[in-house]
Amino acid sequence: MRSSSFFILTICFIGSGYLGCKTEPTTSIENTEPSEYASTRYLIGAEQLADEMKTDADLVVIDVRKPDQYFETGHIPGAINLWRSDIESDNYDYRGMMASRDQMERLLSDIGCSPISKIVMYDNQCNVDAARLWWILMHYGHDEMALLNGGLTAWKIAGNDLRKDTIVAVKTDYSFNQDYNSDSWLANMDEVKSALIDPNSILIDTRTWEEYTGKRQKKNAFKSGHIPGSIWIDWANSVNYNGDHKFKSYDELLKIYAAEGLNKDQKVITYCHSGVRSAHTAFVLTQLMGFEQVKNYDGSWTEWSYHADLPVEKDIPPQL
Repeated sequence: MRSSSFFILTICFIGSGYLGCKTEPTTSIENTEPSEYASTRYLIGAEQLADEMKTDADLVVIDVRKPDQYFETGHIPGAINLWRSDIESDNYDYRGMMASRDQMERLLSDIGCSPISKIVMYDNQCNVDAARLWWILMHYGHDEMALLNGGLTAWKIAGNDLRKDTIVAVKTDYSFNQDYNSDSWLANMDEVKSALIDPNSILIDTRTWEEYTGKRQKKNAFKSGHIPGSIWIDWANSVNYNGDHKFKSYDELLKIYAAEGLNKDQKVITYCHSGVRSAHTAFVLTQLMGFEQVKNYDGSWTEWSYHADLPVEKDIPPQL
């Protein structure tokens, strides 16, 4: 359902022990915000990155792409390569869960990071993979970091050079701040279940329309469809996907999310196939749009579909 001034979310489902129905009118974010990003703290442009690379000894640039792309197509000078498998846990019966705190500490030590390192991340897919790493680091408490707006595409458009050499990092002994409270970024399966019957919570499915409706079942999912009551907003709508790969303007983003009735008083949980695309949307909502109650469901559809007792919805008509 869509409205430019208010949103009525109704979720009713019966199955596998769940029964819930909620209707909640709220005020939309449309026409209530300035025409600028809420924050650019975790965003950096290509020109600024090029300048900082010359002067910042604590800068660590990470290329979040498949290794063959890193070498074959070239990377930003000095960038260290990581891929999804490097930041993924192998302690589950399904794929895609984020790496543990200890695993991330070992990884950051191996690539030469310290707690004061400024980590700049990029990829060549509108920062969808870089945002996954950003979200994991936010969860564990590394604060000095940024996404390269537009990723590798913007870097090349700015006329900067690429390299194809292998970067060997000087290992460190990295550790996160043990007192950091990470609960505000991660949603687990129990929280998603609770959100289904919470009138002030909303679930956003950030996958493709084909995945959302159950027409496509991606590898490693155990069934097709979506979590009942979730609304569909493709993560790629927030970027210039066929252009410079940068994030869309605040006004453009406002139209996208206001059309679905979102407001900043809501508790928002994003999910996708394995928490990657939804981490990107979590970045957009919290950093660019100023939402304060946004969590990313790490297990996402892979975990939800693994459990046979959880409800599934699919084959709904297109949104108007």
